[in-house]
This record gives sequence, structure tokens and C-alpha cells, in this order.
Amino acid sequence: IARAYSIAREAFDMRTFWRDVEALDTRVAAVIQYSALSESARLLRHASYWLLQHRRGALDVERTVKQFAGGLRQLVVHGESLLLGSERETFETAKQAQLAAGVPAGLAVRIAAQGPLNNAFDIVDIANQLHAPVLDSARLYGTIGVATGIDWLRSRILNLSVDGAWQATARTGLQDAASQIQRELTKAVLAHRARGNAPSRVERWLASRGERAQQWQRALTDLRAAGATDFATLSVGVEAVRKLIKA
Repeated sequence: IARAYSIAREAFDMRTFWRDVEALDTRVAAVIQYSALSESARLLRHASYWLLQHRRGALDVERTVKQFAGGLRQLVVHGESLLLGSERETFETAKQAQLAAGVPAGLAVRIAAQGPLNNAFDIVDIANQLHAPVLDSARLYGTIGVATGIDWLRSRILNLSVDGAWQATARTGLQDAASQIQRELTKAVLAHRARGNAPSRVERWLASRGERAQQWQRALTDLRAAGATDFATLSVGVEAVRKLIKA
């Protein structure tokens, strides 16, 4: 766990982020700083979980930081232009709140991006595995999320209210499952090797799925019409979209 945390902290260059937040002393309300630091802690916790799940037997700190740091830096620099759908809306709301509180524009963007960066290790790992540019992987990751409605599904899962540790664990399990599906769909589109921009590549891949894609779109329409705010309905949604990645 300590190795995973160290890798996440160094790969995200989080010490620099903390220094910049701390430099806001007397310039913004302390609660703004506390909130930013809390968001960074949440990101590091998520990234540490990811590393423990996907790199449990290979947590060499220096080597793993080298594998991810460059790609993560690209996502931090270009992340604002890559966000789509519900993630974009959440990011914009958070950014405007930071700006209104007096946070400088560059740091406001970085603070608001802490949530969307939860997907960063997945995106960089996909790019490394398939020898694809990181930004291409990021664009496809976001586009497939919007095109299939997984971004909507994930937002509903995130907003589930929980009562006790068991429900919290169940929500985390649903989040992990939806993230894994989006990861596998992104890899499938990249492996498809279609030409063009991200939307056209995703559209052609979905067309190649034929009836499976049509069945999921019908299910998604029903889920949205129903509101989909409970564990049972969202669990069904996750299992339904999983069929897209089956042969």
C-alpha cells in the first residue's frame, strides 16, 4: 500500500500541487484550500487502489512512475480540452466555483480536474499496452463513454446514497465494474484500427457490434426514462452494457 501511494503521489507530481495550494494562504478562504487538499487525497486513494488491483506484483516505485508520469502529465496539461458529457459539466461547475473563490485560473483548472483524473491511470495504461498516443486514448475513452452512455451510468452510480459499509462497498464495486467496461471498450476501439477522429471511430466500432449495440441503446433509453437511481437498476445497467465487449 505504501509503494502504491508513493507511485501515485510522484506520478501525479502531487507535491507541486500541494505547494501551489498552500501558497494560497491568506489569498482565499481556508475552506477552499482544505477542499482542494481533500480532492487530491481522494485522487491518490483511487490511484493507489488502481495500482494495487492492476500492478499488485510489480510495484517498483521508480520504474512504475516512469511508465506513467509522462502520460499523466499530458492529461493534466490537456485534460480540460478532452472532457466530454457529464464529466465536462462537473468539471466546469467545479472550475467556476474555484475561480469565484479567487483561485488563479491555472490552479483552478488543476483543482477541478482532480475528479476526472480518476480515469488517468486507465487511459495511460491502455496507451502503453496498445502503443497508442495517450491523447488519442483519452479522446476515445471519453467518446466511448458518451456514445454508450457509460458516463451517464457512472454519474448515477456515484450519486447513489449509501447507508453503511456494505452499501458503500456495493457502490464501489459498481463503479469499478463500469470503469472496467469503459476501459475494455476503449481498448476494443483502439484495436479496431479504424481511421478518422474519435467520434467517427467509435461510431464505426459500435456499428460493427450490430444487434448488441442496438439492444444496449434500447436498454439505456429505458434506464434513463426510469431515472435509474437505485442499486438494482444500475446493476442491471452495468451487466447490460458489459455485453458490448463480448465476442
